[in-house]
Amino acid sequence: MDIPFFSAFCSDPGMPENGVRIGDDFGDGQMVAYRCNEAFNLVGSSTSFCIAGQWNSTKPTCKGIMYFIIATTVSLDVIGA
Repeated sequence: MDIPFFSAFCSDPGMPENGVRIGDDFGDGQMVAYRCNEAFNLVGSSTSFCIAGQWNSTKPTCKGIMYFIIATTVSLDVIGA
């Protein structure tokens, strides 16, 4: 008697906004990776594995990096000018 072979596939995990997904094979045991665009930080797992038809982690998000510019006022008194 032959034992049937079953291979699970995961659904498309999507891409994070302001980032990319690396990998298009959603078969059982496959991995996808995530990266964010410049000036964005990855929040969550950078990789996800398809295990028995389910991704082992949720899609991460890409959060913008905040740049703060601190303005300093310098007062110069010029004496004798």
